[in-house]
Amino acid sequence: MRTIIRLMHKEDLSVICSIQKEYPELNWSRDSFYKEIENKNSVSLVSELKGQVIGYIIAKIVIDEAQILNFFVHQKFREMGVGHLLMTSLLQTLIDEGALFVYLETRKNNESAIRIYERFGFLGVAIRKDYYVNPTDDGIFMIKGL
Repeated sequence: MRTIIRLMHKEDLSVICSIQKEYPELNWSRDSFYKEIENKNSVSLVSELKGQVIGYIIAKIVIDEAQILNFFVHQKFREMGVGHLLMTSLLQTLIDEGALFVYLETRKNNESAIRIYERFGFLGVAIRKDYYVNPTDDGIFMIKGL
């Protein structure tokens, strides 16, 4: 499987928003994606296979820190290295932009996400009680030095 990692473009938003409809827990609006694409302090990447967006990752950089805001790989393409490629590309971009550390939150019950973050060296440092709604779940705050 030959995937391409590239910057997200506004032309990708129709596909990304249709993916979101399949996963109700993903609640970003088209406008939220658009704002991050246009934000000079954000990095928005997609994974593309045969011209089709199959995943994305978005982070925001403030001075020397970065926050991963959104990370998703389509169900059909999980466990195939797509997430690994997206994360590797993002982390290198963050380093190139001068970030010294990166953090994120994820659902406590999202074991597959926690596994990939731990493989990349993220450490869970705090629990945020009832951080998520629909369904209610605790959040895990994770951080990694770059």
